[in-house]
Amino acid sequence: MNTEFFNALDLLEKEKGIPKDYMLEKVEAALISAFKRERGGSNVRVLIDAKKKEVRVFELKDIVEEVTDESTEISLEEARKLNRRYEVGGVAEIELKTKSFGRISA
Repeated sequence: MNTEFFNALDLLEKEKGIPKDYMLEKVEAALISAFKRERGGSNVRVLIDAKKKEVRVFELKDIVEEVTDESTEISLEEARKLNRRYEVGGVAEIELKTKSFGRISA
């Protein structure tokens, strides 16, 4: 998402009196819902930074030695490609691009 999105939220707050924080909560919920529709019931975290005017979405996967469910687990080897500090038993955050969500899901 870009600055135009955040500018639109500012305009809605100014002209319609809808609090920006309220709208950001709804956008976060919509992104989580879109992700779950696209990928199934996986875990996701949405980070919205209004100051930087950016939205980031992360898929959360348990770090294991042997993967038995690819939708919820990631091997230590693959996790360390993302961040060398990851350890077995932790949770890897895999950043997703919001542009990859389908228009209908979103």
